[in-house]
Amino acid sequence: MRRGFILMGLLGLALMLPARADMAESLRREFHSWSELGITVLADSNSENLDAILRSGQTRVLVLQTSPEKLKAVQARKILDWVRTGRSVWFYDARLAPYFGMRPFMLKPDQFRGRPENGQLGDKVHPGMATVVLATGSHEVLTGVGQATIWLPELEPGTYGAVAVEGDTVPLLHFMSDSPALAALRRDGRGLVVFKPLLWVKPLSGERFQSNLMEFSAGFPVPGSGGEGRLGVPPGPEAPWVEGRPAIVTPGEGSVVLAAPLPPAQHQPPAGDRGAQDSPSPMPSPQADPERSDRVEIKGEGLLTGRILNREFCFETSSESLKLPRESIRWIQVGASSLDLDRLETRDGRTLAGIWMDDKLQIELPSGVRSIGKRQISRLEIERQP
Repeated sequence: MRRGFILMGLLGLALMLPARADMAESLRREFHSWSELGITVLADSNSENLDAILRSGQTRVLVLQTSPEKLKAVQARKILDWVRTGRSVWFYDARLAPYFGMRPFMLKPDQFRGRPENGQLGDKVHPGMATVVLATGSHEVLTGVGQATIWLPELEPGTYGAVAVEGDTVPLLHFMSDSPALAALRRDGRGLVVFKPLLWVKPLSGERFQSNLMEFSAGFPVPGSGGEGRLGVPPGPEAPWVEGRPAIVTPGEGSVVLAAPLPPAQHQPPAGDRGAQDSPSPMPSPQADPERSDRVEIKGEGLLTGRILNREFCFETSSESLKLPRESIRWIQVGASSLDLDRLETRDGRTLAGIWMDDKLQIELPSGVRSIGKRQISRLEIERQP
């Protein structure tokens, strides 16, 4: 593999100046809603539910974000058998690749250019690297995709994961055409195995790539470049059977494929994709009038306590645009930088990752009404009013 020095300047510039490449609303409507895709995230906190998830018949796509040391060979075989019936699995840690017919390829930081970032993977926050990659293949999930900004977890000190382009592994995202794959897929039986990174959906073509991959993995053909027509033969119970040619033989029970656990968890993730969940620590409880109990944390200023006057909040995810009344929101966490997703939790327990679209917040304080720009806000919490 070439070291990638030729692209360092280009990648560094792209990281400093992430371009917006929002999908047109007419194209966004061509994709199925989140509720129709049948996506289930498996993390350490619910890993004991694996058997029930595989039996339920409700899940089309299993997003595997458990700690790698938690996944046993017998469980991986159950997942792969389930995939072969026409379902899809996504995995994020390259050390799991042998379980799913791919060969891991460990990268050193001198082989690519990136920026250190913490990121949320499963239930934990880990150190990693943000970088820009190219779509260089011809698979249908790359329709309309040029570049994407991704996050790679640090697997061992100074080591990041990719997969080798061997066997029937189909590369999707590269640093360059002859580099290992930063995202890839392979067919096995009637199902689909996907190795992917976390990514930012707004810069570059991230939203289109994420939407295409969710659509295809859930069993739906991908919309054409402008939304016209449908492309590809997706996995599914009625899909043609594909006899896989794995790059590495699936290890048997007791085989060791993990090099080391992820480094200790850090703090405050900058980003993740739709499958990644976080639960930011609550703000300190202020001493305040119960009737003025909404809270807004201002960067460099601290905590304000008062009554938020905005009647509704506009929030956009990779699959839907929402207008939420203030009464339905528990909290909003604003991304720490322009690359980070915002987070929102509703009172019915739904957690969303996306972009809070409102530019201003109006809050009534004892000293009067104050208007605060979104860029000044770290977090807000809305108390249920009597």
